[in-house]
Amino acid sequence: MKIAAVTCARMDSKRFPGKCLALLDGKPLLQHTIDFARSIDIPLYTFTRDQRIIDYVKDQTPIIYEPIELYDTSQNTTYEKMQYVNRILDADYLILLQPTQPVRNIDLGLGIIDELETHLTFAKLSEYLYSVDEEGKEDGCYYVYSKGYLKEKGKGIFFENIKSFDIDTPEDLQECEEWLQKQK
Repeated sequence: MKIAAVTCARMDSKRFPGKCLALLDGKPLLQHTIDFARSIDIPLYTFTRDQRIIDYVKDQTPIIYEPIELYDTSQNTTYEKMQYVNRILDADYLILLQPTQPVRNIDLGLGIIDELETHLTFAKLSEYLYSVDEEGKEDGCYYVYSKGYLKEKGKGIFFENIKSFDIDTPEDLQECEEWLQKQK
């Protein structure tokens, strides 16, 4: 069974330009994701076309170059991006780790990997991971895609159900920084 992780990183967010390399607790948001993938011993690939991101990760993760037709997030979905990535990786399970969600539970991450490796059925995995926020939008720190889901859209995207920070603005970054400092 092949399990891989991918992080989609770009620098031109409209609400917070450059946020992937914005510092949180003294290191870029993207580095938190790289460090997390290392801590759960899963290969992480960076999906980007931004040269600043490429320069930052080039010695840390393999890079999958994002085609221009997938770059505009208002025109393309994460699902389409993950389909593209998995045509290259051909993983049985692909875990999306967004750099803008830097606070993750390592034990839960290891638990997810363990569940996938023991061939837990996707129905059972959905009970373990799935959550929907109060507006009905899917949200969380771990997005798990099965190969079957990526080949033929059906059931198969699930999310972790814990408190997480979704950093979309400088104010979100400040809130997360304050929370991290209180944890020390």
